[in-house]
Amino acid sequence: MKNLLLLPFFLIGGFLFSQDELLVSIVVPLRETVQIGDGEITFIDVKQDSRCPEDVTCVWAGEVQLALRLKFPKKASKEELLAVAPGKSALLWRDDKAIYKILRVSPYPKTSAKIPKEDYEIVLQVFPKD
Repeated sequence: MKNLLLLPFFLIGGFLFSQDELLVSIVVPLRETVQIGDGEITFIDVKQDSRCPEDVTCVWAGEVQLALRLKFPKKASKEELLAVAPGKSALLWRDDKAIYKILRVSPYPKTSAKIPKEDYEIVLQVFPKD
């Protein structure tokens, strides 16, 4: 009987872990550049942070707008403005080998303190392309 009760958990766990296979996860501080595969990503600036502070209840979750510089083979270097909503990843780049996403922007706002620009960082994740 106990084994039958555990079966749904194993099935759910197998489903959850068999999804997108993560190749790499990288933390990029503000004004830093990282080399990913054949490309390069620079976290230039935080243009706006309108995310709802974690100690407040808001109607809208808000977003954070990031300025990034992308350099990938066969493409001209370009600066891009990207909006990232809380709890959602944002597609950054896709090529024939991988999918590049921004998973999270940290730190998360609080009403008790203003975030110094130099404290911002992004978490990039790279997944293999099917």
